[in-house]
Amino acid sequence: MKKTPIRNRSQSDRAKLERKADGLWQEAIVSILHGRCMRCPSKYGVVGHHVQGRANKHLRHKLLNGVALCHNHHLLTESDPAEFLLWLRSDPKMKHHARFYEENHGIPPAPWHRSSIQRDIEELTELLNPKQKEK
Repeated sequence: MKKTPIRNRSQSDRAKLERKADGLWQEAIVSILHGRCMRCPSKYGVVGHHVQGRANKHLRHKLLNGVALCHNHHLLTESDPAEFLLWLRSDPKMKHHARFYEENHGIPPAPWHRSSIQRDIEELTELLNPKQKEK
């Protein structure tokens, strides 16, 4: 039986942790607004969209780094990021997200750390299942 090199195992482990955290983050962003788009009342194809790009590993799973968007608004955001930022800055309900964007824009991405992604997973799990921690 051929053994997987340690480096490949750690990359695989990292990918599993990132996928788990990504899924929890998506679920949290969408569930906060009960599956509704933050730009319209639609519930069609609502997904979490990152305010700061996913490449920013240290911000990737923060709740302020996400907005819930329906399929149409997500397509619009992906095709016209400037329009998304204009909405973010002009909508009073989005002032915290806009501030998050301004405070973190231009900051170089921090390196990935196992402890930080595990902490993100724990925080998101607790948010989604608060009674689970009591057991």
